[in-house]
Amino acid sequence: MKSSLALLAGAFAAVTPAFAGTDSMTIADKIGGNVTISTSWTWSGSDISMKLDVTSKENQDPMWVGIGWNPTGEMVGADFVIGYIAGNGDVCVRPLYCATKPPPNDKPMVQISNGVFQKANNVASLSFTRPAQSGKNPIDATTFMTTMYAGATLGMAKSGPPPANCTANLTFAQVHDFYATEKNITFSA
Repeated sequence: MKSSLALLAGAFAAVTPAFAGTDSMTIADKIGGNVTISTSWTWSGSDISMKLDVTSKENQDPMWVGIGWNPTGEMVGADFVIGYIAGNGDVCVRPLYCATKPPPNDKPMVQISNGVFQKANNVASLSFTRPAQSGKNPIDATTFMTTMYAGATLGMAKSGPPPANCTANLTFAQVHDFYATEKNITFSA
């Protein structure tokens, strides 16, 4: 599933490093369209910078997007990073952990920096840097990792409004109209 990735133009591209690895897939969403998920990454020493672009069908802007890691592919025991715009207008990029049951609201195990979330023209972009060995599910450049992607578009009425701020529980994340698990991704340099 390797393919090249065209970076978004504009301000976001200006702060996005050139990425070394890419992966892309198109999946059907629950509301009758397709969602394209593109992931790219680059290594800097022991840190990995990641970018997730989610493109939805026309008039269905992604409300929130997230990425998670767990070799089993299960939510329980997975590290996540989720991006959304809170009810108060704040842009939120949060690391989370799912200890016992979804949604992931537990104390984060993975550390992140440089978190950015943007939405424009049916595309939601989430980028961040993480120490590869942080969290319950460390990443290295040679081992296969199961990676999970999820999100909801504005057309997903039952997902409800986003949390009021960047520290609220993520009950809205329990409902998503696209979800994919990608096995055997090697985050090679």
